[in-house]
Amino acid sequence: MTKYTDKTDTVELVEYASAKEKFESLVKELSLEQTQTLEHGDIESLIEKEGNEVLRRLMQGHLVQRAANEKRAEGVKGDDGKHRNHCRSRTRALETLFGQVQVRRLGYSGKELGSVFPMDAQLNLPKNKYSHGLRRKVGEEIAKGSFDEAVKAVEKGTGGKVPKRQAQQIARQISADFEKFYAEKPVEPRAGLLIMTVDGKGVVMRKEDLREPTRKAAQRSKNKLKTRLSQGEKRNRKRMATVASVYEVEPYHRTAEQIMGKDEDECGKRPKISNKRVWASLRQEPAEVIEWMFAEAQRRDPRHEKTWLVLVDGQEAQLENLNAAISQAPTRYDCHSRFHPRPGISMEGGSLSSLAWNHGR
Repeated sequence: MTKYTDKTDTVELVEYASAKEKFESLVKELSLEQTQTLEHGDIESLIEKEGNEVLRRLMQGHLVQRAANEKRAEGVKGDDGKHRNHCRSRTRALETLFGQVQVRRLGYSGKELGSVFPMDAQLNLPKNKYSHGLRRKVGEEIAKGSFDEAVKAVEKGTGGKVPKRQAQQIARQISADFEKFYAEKPVEPRAGLLIMTVDGKGVVMRKEDLREPTRKAAQRSKNKLKTRLSQGEKRNRKRMATVASVYEVEPYHRTAEQIMGKDEDECGKRPKISNKRVWASLRQEPAEVIEWMFAEAQRRDPRHEKTWLVLVDGQEAQLENLNAAISQAPTRYDCHSRFHPRPGISMEGGSLSSLAWNHGR
């Protein structure tokens, strides 16, 4: 029996004996004469590999301890309100950041009733085998690149393993509450300007996922190459994603000369953006995304105490959708269009513009 002794009492930790054994083995290996001549990179690799196994065994030991302490109940009521009296111990796998562990817990069932596991609720276990920490890591890696790259990064940087198909499922699951999360997220009110901005981004799609008019045009066209698009062949291959953002910032006062770089006087430190939210959609129409944008602005400033600004690039369809959203608003707006050409920017075929308005009281 393994014991840990401190100044107050003695605690029996038989469940952690395996972790302690592995840790002592690692310490012994680090103390060997041949290890003393290794480069620091080799030492890092050794500690990373063996140390991760120590962490996995600690996780397993804790779960074993929790299982040993679980008290058997006479019966358990499920979400359906029905009692389950038959009890038996069952085990499920849990893939964690440190590797796979086994969770043993008591399950309660009844005739023609599904099993209920109180320990699953206490541990807040996911429905599938992948822990919340591992799911978070998968989500972070997917946001950086492709699914293949994410799977490799997770396997290389953690002790867990997530196949590509499961990584795709996790991506869909963790994004399911996106809108609800932001709708309920409190925003600390700040003085200054409330900025909204919207733009479009073309994304090359498979033909079956293009919008109907674009898909028909793509079917009529022919590619120069059989396996891929050649340079300049992106026409009728893209679906426009609408990207919107809402944030707050203090006014930044500058003269025209300072903006053009002709005035060497200090402009002062540019204020930082705060409470920024960015989202994009390939599925929803631009008008719907713009409605979301205005709804978020309304949530932040329900009493209309700020000056609202909308920044767009002057694309006609965007301006039409913005004007439509403004016309449907319950509050009267005084709108002003402003165009800001800058040196080096061609105004042909487009413009830089902003809409600004004050709220009618």
